Amino acid sequence: MIRRRHAVLSGGLIQGGTNSNVVPGKVVLKLDRRMICEESPVELESALHSRIDDAMRGLPGFSIYIRRLLMAHALAPLPGNQPLVQALYKHASALFGETIEGTGTPLYTDAR
Repeated sequence: MIRRRHAVLSGGLIQGGTNSNVVPGKVVLKLDRRMICEESPVELESALHSRIDDAMRGLPGFSIYIRRLLMAHALAPLPGNQPLVQALYKHASALFGETIEGTGTPLYTDAR
């Protein structure tokens, strides 16, 4: 598995305007902030809002509305599941002939 060592922020959707010679009255930008497992999604959201607010400050006549579409939390160990997890590691390691350890993925998917 490839483990990402840095976070990713991408603008996946930009919409606005009606024609190339008309200044749009509204622009919609959808951002996707992918995390690494060690990050806190709540802290990241707060930091992202702060950066956007800082960027908008000093732009008179502009306003911004921010709405969260989804917040995914990293997979974390659950109380009492250690015997099952250890059994899975043991049998997977025997099957594949190498040490298997648990890892998460830095993306939103049921595989995380």
